[in-house]
Amino acid sequence: MSATGTSLLDQIVAAKKAEIARIPEDLDISHAPPPRNFYKALKNPGGRLAGSGQSYIPTQKAIIAECKRASPSMGLIRRDYKPAAIAEVYASQGATCISVLTDQNFFQGDLSHLKEAGRCGLPVLRKDFIISRQQILEGRFHGADSILLIVRLLSDSDLSDLLQYGRDLGMEPLVEVHSEEELRRACGAGARIIGVNHRDLDTLVMDLSLSERLASILRTLTPDALMVAESGIEKPETLRHMSEYADAFLIGTSLMRSPSIEMGWKALFGAR
Repeated sequence: MSATGTSLLDQIVAAKKAEIARIPEDLDISHAPPPRNFYKALKNPGGRLAGSGQSYIPTQKAIIAECKRASPSMGLIRRDYKPAAIAEVYASQGATCISVLTDQNFFQGDLSHLKEAGRCGLPVLRKDFIISRQQILEGRFHGADSILLIVRLLSDSDLSDLLQYGRDLGMEPLVEVHSEEELRRACGAGARIIGVNHRDLDTLVMDLSLSERLASILRTLTPDALMVAESGIEKPETLRHMSEYADAFLIGTSLMRSPSIEMGWKALFGAR
């Protein structure tokens, strides 16, 4: 908690509400390129589009590689931050999709980074604190192929509404949970991609055992849903263990902190 008694998450949501009021109401996506299929990429990971269509070459576990300049828990993570170049390295190493932080106030991101990262050809996730339809439309306007929905921030009705609105725009959302109760809410809303964040967004405490505990519950609730393990995955042995139950991984900080992203990738994954 801050000195004022307001949690970091409360501060972020307050900032988002102010941002939403400034989003133009006349965003036109009618001439935008069609969204790349985020769900299909994760379901059949290969990291590279096969030819010019949206069919993917199946290989190993899907990797959502993240472009992130800074975070509230770590401060500045990468000084030399060029999303287009970073995404190209990720794509060359075998990433499946790209996650891009677009929050400015707390993560030093920017909406322009979506199109920059998207030049690599992989589906791009807008990672932000989405609480309104207008933010989803804004993400699509700037080149996002998917968006993050954090269950903790949304009522059941808002979660269902934003999930469907994303789908209406061709963007299958990544729905993030941090507890069994949130997992059940996500499944009840019909989420097809469920991210388990090992980090508690209120306390910033990490629990790497969470995804394993929730995996068995998810399989009984929604057997066909994809589970993405998020946050704190920094060692090959952690990756190997989680590969027993996770369908995909979202990894950013460990790669962003490496002086050479390519070497950081190979240290974590080996050759793909």
